[in-house]
Amino acid sequence: MIRKKVFLLIIATIIIACNDKNVNYDASIIEKAKVRSLQTELIKNDIDCTYPIKLIKRDSVYLIQNLGSDNVITLLNEKGEYQKCIVKRGDAPNEINNISSTISMDDTLVTLYSNPYFVEYNIDKILKSEGNYWKKVKMDVSTLKMPISNVRKIKGNYLYEGFTPEMRFAISNKDGSYLTYNEYPQIVDRPAKEIAAVMSYASKMYVHPEQNLWIQVNYIGAVMEIFKEENGKIISVKQLFIYPPVYEGSGSQITWGDDSIIGFDDITITSNHIYALLNGRKGKELKSMPPITPFGDRIIKMDWEGNIIEIIKADCMIVAFDVDEVNKEFHLISYNKEDGFDLKKIKL
Repeated sequence: MIRKKVFLLIIATIIIACNDKNVNYDASIIEKAKVRSLQTELIKNDIDCTYPIKLIKRDSVYLIQNLGSDNVITLLNEKGEYQKCIVKRGDAPNEINNISSTISMDDTLVTLYSNPYFVEYNIDKILKSEGNYWKKVKMDVSTLKMPISNVRKIKGNYLYEGFTPEMRFAISNKDGSYLTYNEYPQIVDRPAKEIAAVMSYASKMYVHPEQNLWIQVNYIGAVMEIFKEENGKIISVKQLFIYPPVYEGSGSQITWGDDSIIGFDDITITSNHIYALLNGRKGKELKSMPPITPFGDRIIKMDWEGNIIEIIKADCMIVAFDVDEVNKEFHLISYNKEDGFDLKKIKL
């Protein structure tokens, strides 16, 4: 019950932002898509976590990224039983002071950005209780002169995610220069600073395994955009505008309100597909105490051209998930109004 109270406190304090018609929003692409309704299988009820925002399944273990906890990344066994905390918040060499994005998995490495460091954790070494399982690289972004919220690797360089009108993305070059991109879709008829704030609020960015494309999704409303780097330019390949952003506040100080439609809670990618967890609930549903329906139950399956293939509809509210395309399984954390969070899976 303590974890439940922590979750409710976080929900109450994470609050967000918008409204307009400068781009064409079309929620019907979701309603018209093919839907597969599938039953979940319970692995463990009431798992040990605070507010899970990312789940990664690797071999026989689960990694959970927690929000609002000093235990940033915890490890569960295949039965969903707590094993240990593998990343703590702190000042030790293997710890981090902050994290502003969701974690990513690259082969045996879990990667994250903890300003000013890009950090890698070798999961194989952690499971074998070996030392020297982390690596920190200090990001030299002095020439950018802009704050960044996330860093991923791309083609041997670093891809930076910004949150200002002057810098949405940047890619480092080996000569020390940067390829920058500062274009945002005109999602509302408001100043550029406000648009950047809405698009970057709790946004999620992931790079294609072959590192030739990347995707960014947002949280206030539902906008998805796919990018690539080609011939020294960053190019927007595909844009999907599903729900318009409705928010409170102005400038860079925005927050969702009762009428906000919540967009994407999580995203998982493979070489062939994009899987996006669409919330679709109104802000007032998250703000109710206790929240009754704070999360959605639909995972959108798309190709890397932005075409919707189908929608997987679960029999529970999904908080975070991972996909195993080889074994044709979804692994997910569901919200349980009575106990907190459950670990489940779906066989396809």
